[in-house]
Amino acid sequence: MTREDWLNTMVARLRPHFEAHGATVPARLRVSIGFPSKGGLSLKRRRAGEHWGEACSADGHHEIFVSPLLEQAEAVSTLAHELCHACLPAMTKHKGPFRKLGAAIGLEGKPTSMDAGPDLAVMLARLGTEIGPWPAARLNASELPKPQGTRLLKVVCPEGSGYCVRITKKWLDTGAPICPCCNEPMIEREGP
Repeated sequence: MTREDWLNTMVARLRPHFEAHGATVPARLRVSIGFPSKGGLSLKRRRAGEHWGEACSADGHHEIFVSPLLEQAEAVSTLAHELCHACLPAMTKHKGPFRKLGAAIGLEGKPTSMDAGPDLAVMLARLGTEIGPWPAARLNASELPKPQGTRLLKVVCPEGSGYCVRITKKWLDTGAPICPCCNEPMIEREGP
């Protein structure tokens, strides 16, 4: 069973729970593991999931993406949150109807980051056990290579006049620029 099969099976198991609270999970819905379009690797405000309405899909399906950075419990909680979006009109976002449906099914917290409350978390864990082992391992984003900083190196006046310029390593290797203050080759300096 793939991660997507597992998540789509969870959707099927959650349909009656949503129906019991007056919401219909769309029949034309796909769930995938994938990074949200924005903020998927953000350190401050990382997005865990994303719902794209049927108007965005060429074949009229709702599309839900759950981040691969999540463990099973986080993934199914995020799935429940995104299913609330799928059950509501496109422009509802996190407004009143979303808060009301989220609370009804067992989500808690700020509307933009509602997670499974204790009762829903127990239900999701039970359903997960019934479906079988979570067929995924959490990706560790901290192991990604760090983005390259500036390509420009700082070179300064060797006499300490405060004159400085930025230059690429390629050009610095051909020879340091001459300081207009003291007519000496400038020297590389670490720091901003």
